[in-house]
Amino acid sequence: MKDSANTSSRDGEASDPLSQPSVDAATVPLRILATTDVHMQLLGHDYVNDTPTENNGFAGLATLIKTARAEGTPSILVDNGDMIQGAALGDSLAFGRVTPHHPVIASLNALAYDAIGIGNHDLDYGLVYLQRLAGLSRAPFLSTNLDLEAESAISRATLIPCTLHDSQSGEDFALDVGVLSVLPSHTNIWNRHNLAGKGRVTSPQDALRKAIPQLRAQGADIIVLLAHMGVEETLVDDDVRNVAALPGLDAVIAGHTHRRLPGIDHAGLPNVDVNRGALGSCPAAMPGFNASDLAVLDLKLTRRSDGTWRVADYSAQLRQNAPDVPADPEIAALCAPAHKRARAQLSEPLGQSKRALHNFFSLAMPTLTGDLQAAAQRSIVLEGLAGRAEAELPLLTVVSAHTAGGRGGPDHYLDIPAGTLYRRALAGLAPHDNEVCALRITGAELRAWLEHTAGIYTRLHPDTPDLPLVQMNRAAYHFDTIYGPRYGIDPTQPAGQRIRYLHLDGKPVRDDQAFVLATTHYRAAGGGGGTPFGAERVIFSADTSMQDAMLACLRSGILNDLPMTPPWRFACKTPVKAVLQTSPQAAGYLSDIAHLGPDPQPLDAEGFLPIQLALPALHSATA
Repeated sequence: MKDSANTSSRDGEASDPLSQPSVDAATVPLRILATTDVHMQLLGHDYVNDTPTENNGFAGLATLIKTARAEGTPSILVDNGDMIQGAALGDSLAFGRVTPHHPVIASLNALAYDAIGIGNHDLDYGLVYLQRLAGLSRAPFLSTNLDLEAESAISRATLIPCTLHDSQSGEDFALDVGVLSVLPSHTNIWNRHNLAGKGRVTSPQDALRKAIPQLRAQGADIIVLLAHMGVEETLVDDDVRNVAALPGLDAVIAGHTHRRLPGIDHAGLPNVDVNRGALGSCPAAMPGFNASDLAVLDLKLTRRSDGTWRVADYSAQLRQNAPDVPADPEIAALCAPAHKRARAQLSEPLGQSKRALHNFFSLAMPTLTGDLQAAAQRSIVLEGLAGRAEAELPLLTVVSAHTAGGRGGPDHYLDIPAGTLYRRALAGLAPHDNEVCALRITGAELRAWLEHTAGIYTRLHPDTPDLPLVQMNRAAYHFDTIYGPRYGIDPTQPAGQRIRYLHLDGKPVRDDQAFVLATTHYRAAGGGGGTPFGAERVIFSADTSMQDAMLACLRSGILNDLPMTPPWRFACKTPVKAVLQTSPQAAGYLSDIAHLGPDPQPLDAEGFLPIQLALPALHSATA
């Protein structure tokens, strides 16, 4: 680590010469290998259905990593967050003893990662678990904008020493690569219950404006940013383009939104070079999610006569973790014991169901999976409010449409056949196991919540029957169903004017009417893009987990007795058609949506089954 403050060409400032032979315009290569959003896909296994996925997960990435290293270019290896949460394997490990044999730590150490950025979901299991993992990792866990109250094993920045070789002169050069890492500021909302009284996430831009010159002063020759942030459809505070534009950065690894760069995912968006891989003028890559890709960002660094370094050229590529990429035997062996234990735990039978559980149509109608989640959530809050004044208020429950295709692809759905139910069903029904809470809300807030969630739909028109039902840039989990009231949704109307009617017990809901809403801390804090409610609005927080409550419901046999009255339906002013993208497996359940006149189309290029639906007109606003 050097005392001189070196800067790159992006900030335009001169610096003191390095204590090396002075060479004008020496050009040397440096390779950045990056993973992101692995979400515990260590061996490529669908734990809900107990079947292999299309690739070998992180063990397949390990093969790509070793291949890329063997090509000879000096390299560093980094991860950009959301590694430790996801799949049932993440839940299984988070509540056990943390040792060096933890498969994530053992794998990161075996592959000799150089730095690990923290993603927002890495906080889902609490700071204690995260810091125990950080303490066992040989590579530093980094977050530049996570301010913690107590001493932490998490670092704000790191310097990685590299030796680079100039093939023309035959000389070697010592280079210190500085690495910073930032989280979205919305992590304060999403993980409010885990951060309260322990820390907070500051503005990524503000944190970096301080950290970049500090890291230069500590000796960084170039700076790589691990930004657990994505490119949004409209420029917002947490858009990675905002931080990539800051002076002093030489390369950015993006993530969080589960998209890819280079590639077509960001076509047409400003300040994104989808062909070369850049955000503005900054070289960048975003390697997908669930171990789908390895980012390979090759920089050509020029050493100027004053001793400073700049990026003279670069190339970016994503190496796909394709089905034919073999699992690395070392990583597979390290992950196998935890994988085997998780599968055994998830194979425990819980009871019988006469009805299949699937969510193929959860964006077109309420589903049995939502009914079950709502029943479990309601049972938690009813028990918690017993004997309190709020127990006299109408109790509503909100359930989001998670695991319903989208960026996860046509296999990203829940499909549990009738018959024996196993514990792995819980991993699909409550994949995040968020903590349940209750809010006191008004009728006006209820209507606003429903209007927000109905904004997921494309504005439809009778003259354009082939429009997608759901806006392609909206995630399925942004859509909520609220149980308790009866309401109609009209996608032919502008966003914000789509709730056709809203009734409770046959009467219109008044703006000043009071309710208790059973939800999760994530949703209460504004997760999914909704309005955040302050902590003072939370009237109850549960100790019981969502999965435990659902387990009790399944064992009670309630699944076979759940009511079939849907809380909402499409209620258009005029009949209209639209196309729902869903899984090919949905073809076996078309009777569930017979009231929408389903007309299946040929599979599209991504493997989804498009079904044209006929949304009915409703001429009287009655529930």
